[in-house]
Amino acid sequence: MAINLNSSILPEGLTFCVDVNNPKSWSPNVHPYPLDIFTWAQPGGAYQMTLSRDTTMISPVGNTPMKMVTSGTSGYIGTYNSTTWNLAPAAQGQTWTVSFWVKSSTTVTASMLIFEANSAGNYITYGQPYFNVTTDWTRVTGTYTFTNASAAFIQARIDCYVNGVTLWVDGIQVEQRNTASRFNSMSNPNRRWYDIAGNTINLNYAGTINHTSKGGIDCFGFNSSMYWYSSAADAQKTDYRYGTSIEMWLYNETKPNRRTVFEKTGSIYASYEQEIAMTWETGNDISGYRNYNAYDYSSSGGLNNNAWNHVVCVLRPHLTSGQWYLNGSPSGSWTQRAIQLPPQANYLQIGTGYAGTCDTGGVAVVRTYRTIFDNDDVLDLFNYQRREYGI
Repeated sequence: MAINLNSSILPEGLTFCVDVNNPKSWSPNVHPYPLDIFTWAQPGGAYQMTLSRDTTMISPVGNTPMKMVTSGTSGYIGTYNSTTWNLAPAAQGQTWTVSFWVKSSTTVTASMLIFEANSAGNYITYGQPYFNVTTDWTRVTGTYTFTNASAAFIQARIDCYVNGVTLWVDGIQVEQRNTASRFNSMSNPNRRWYDIAGNTINLNYAGTINHTSKGGIDCFGFNSSMYWYSSAADAQKTDYRYGTSIEMWLYNETKPNRRTVFEKTGSIYASYEQEIAMTWETGNDISGYRNYNAYDYSSSGGLNNNAWNHVVCVLRPHLTSGQWYLNGSPSGSWTQRAIQLPPQANYLQIGTGYAGTCDTGGVAVVRTYRTIFDNDDVLDLFNYQRREYGI
């Protein structure tokens, strides 16, 4: 079987794929116009500043930038203090980062305001990170942690308090994170994790998203709150009862609590009896359960501590053997029992399930395939990706 994980050529037999580091699958950017700031800002007007598109210039993100010309010492754009300018839901304790590319006609200090707005869209308070602007394009960032219990949304604006200055701005990103991640031009105000396998099993989030970095790799860090789930209708677009291969990149942290990391949930049977349930055990292994009425089960073997691990589970057809692989090598087999196939399950979930919501470690990729992998297939998958994950 040919294995190719190029972003435009996905592996054979792929039925579901979410990947934090594929820009088509996940964008942290909640801004509505990442590549057209003028369309966003123009309806709000500006004070002591004129706004336009500069069609004579191309920004570092390959786009026409917004041009801002100040006419006083209190210039700013009016993108705040109304529900019109709510960028995303936000709450006390969350940290948000705004970033964009900017250059100016002369060296100058400018600022951005990150507003805490209430449920009516009125701003309560704000943070004001300052940044230096030169005649060369620079990506600037500002970070602010919400402090007010009434905060419900994030809003933002750009200010410059020097008269007669021209600034050009483009490629804006607003994300719930304490540092700026790489720019993504896909606007994702609802913060969904998109399936890029073609079945559109797109995932919604619950809890507080923790888009972070572990071991130098962007991922979702589990925090006892965040998990991802599909609709019941979307979950039926995959069927894991008759054989499948499941691939995950997981960051294992020492002594995890027992929590379910991947599951297709049950509705009429007991907690262990799922179409598929994979749980992070306290022994650093991943356990697997499937089917019902004398379910079958297995263990992956221990994952490496404080490191990325490539975990593959091959579920061969009903009443035949299954196999686990860890970092390219066979690591455990399924215990087969007299089992019955369950009806198709309700939801596909990542980071939660019958054993609770994951609170340590992280996940970067989950893929499922209708192809039944053999040893060489799994080794190919691992070798293709291992350097990216520091193995």
